[in-house]
Amino acid sequence: MTGHHSHAIDMTETTKRTKRQALRFVPEQHKIRYRTEFEDGDATILNISSSGCALCETTTRLSLDEKILIVLKLEEDKDPIEVSARVVRTDEQCTAVKFHFISEENRKRTVYFFSNKQRTAQINSQK
Repeated sequence: MTGHHSHAIDMTETTKRTKRQALRFVPEQHKIRYRTEFEDGDATILNISSSGCALCETTTRLSLDEKILIVLKLEEDKDPIEVSARVVRTDEQCTAVKFHFISEENRKRTVYFFSNKQRTAQINSQK
């Protein structure tokens, strides 16, 4: 069958070269849900890139190296994106996670959504 294939990217391989090789976006109050092995939680994205994000206001305590599933609701009329991630840093203010596995299509959707959201916020702040 030719045509549409969903190629996935293993983020553990593509992000090893440099610490910060992806554009980072700072959305205003974008809420997400996440799932751990034992419970579900909510958080607010502090910043996000195609390789990971920083979460604040988490409703459950996340531990270093813990694997979680992040559920990103982007567009109202489309299915949410589910991204497996690993906690790489945590302190009292925020938790940083590195995306472990994300499809190329979902990576592009995420970057497009947050770049548009940030651009709109910048335009509105200049008015």
